[in-house]
Amino acid sequence: MKKIICLFAILTLVFSSCVSTKKYQALENEKSRCSKQLSEARISNRELKSMNEELKAELDKQKKELQNTQLLSQNYKEQAEENDMAYKDMK
Repeated sequence: MKKIICLFAILTLVFSSCVSTKKYQALENEKSRCSKQLSEARISNRELKSMNEELKAELDKQKKELQNTQLLSQNYKEQAEENDMAYKDMK
């Protein structure tokens, strides 16, 4: 009877450890998958930050060009008004 109880106890421990090992392995696999996804997300994040910086620089460049264009336009308008006034004064 003792042998049967010991055998039952041993089989229970073996089965329990197998289940725990399977759960542990599943968790390890999940951890590995999550680590890979995190690494990919970090790479993507770096690429997006770099792209964002490039776009900001391009936007700043275009803003400066627009300001210069507006200043030139204003100067041309003022010059045209002065020319019109000078022309009218000549008449």
